[in-house]
Amino acid sequence: MKSKESTGCSRSRLLCVASGLMLIALCFVGAGCHDDSRFDHDAPDGQGTLAIDNFTGDRIQVYIGGTRVDDTGAGKLHFYDVKPATYRVVLNSASSDRFWAADVDILVGRISVVELHNHPTDYRAFETAQFLE
Repeated sequence: MKSKESTGCSRSRLLCVASGLMLIALCFVGAGCHDDSRFDHDAPDGQGTLAIDNFTGDRIQVYIGGTRVDDTGAGKLHFYDVKPATYRVVLNSASSDRFWAADVDILVGRISVVELHNHPTDYRAFETAQFLE
């Protein structure tokens, strides 16, 4: 028959291990320690990548430096490999009045991401986030 002390010690160890595993998981999920496999893309040598991550229900017409390129489908992620520079990027909904334009820096070997969402209060605008991957 086990004593109450040894049972308490086992529970304490189990709690300690569980807490440690939760902290490790929090680091990987919450602090961005993991690599987002959605952005697993390699640009050709000497180029960078523009990624349009479309969280809307619209097909998006994409213009880079004034030139129309392939559209980005509704709910899709699309990569565009270009030479490093600052480009004027224009995103236009194919089915509504939504529109967005801004300068985006493209760096060698990096992915410049533009996340595109519907604006919560203005039906003519998109809400965006930009970051490097």
